[in-house]
Amino acid sequence: MKLKRNLIIRYSTIGGVTLRKRKIGNNGSGLGVAISKRKVEEELNRMASIEQLQKINTPAHQVYLALTTKEGLSEIWTKDLEVEAVVGKVNEFRFGPNDTAKLKVIELIPDKRVSWECVDANTDPEWIGTTITFELTESNGTTKVDFCHAQWKEITSCYKFCNYNWAMFLLSLKQYCELGKGTPYQERTF
Repeated sequence: MKLKRNLIIRYSTIGGVTLRKRKIGNNGSGLGVAISKRKVEEELNRMASIEQLQKINTPAHQVYLALTTKEGLSEIWTKDLEVEAVVGKVNEFRFGPNDTAKLKVIELIPDKRVSWECVDANTDPEWIGTTITFELTESNGTTKVDFCHAQWKEITSCYKFCNYNWAMFLLSLKQYCELGKGTPYQERTF
């Protein structure tokens, strides 16, 4: 008796990646699946994101104001800035004489969401084209901040360094909202 081999090729899309699945079997038995690991890694590496979560024991409105006003951002990120909470406005954040990030406000939903797109970054050109989003969810006076710095082209040293620094930013945001004092760039000792 001769067994007939069946070969079925299917294509699926997962997270924007088209994957090739091969099912191999003998008369419908013994199926196995092969997925291109390289394709998945390429896509994940191509559009990497930094994601963080912070819980802050204050209402979402206070957190939203800290993320959208000169007063708030100067206490949590950098004192040298030009900021307006207007969709389409390009805000400037300076971290020394030769380090400026220009972030365009792309979405503002009061007490819910703040989104920026980097349009220029002279010392971190990898930032250009990336988006930075703060999703705010309040429950019983506590606000959960889901942070995402998305659309990185690849995982690099800059990406890894920024991952650490965004954690420090969120800690500074928490301290500012809960205690009235954050740690802007100019006051950091770490």
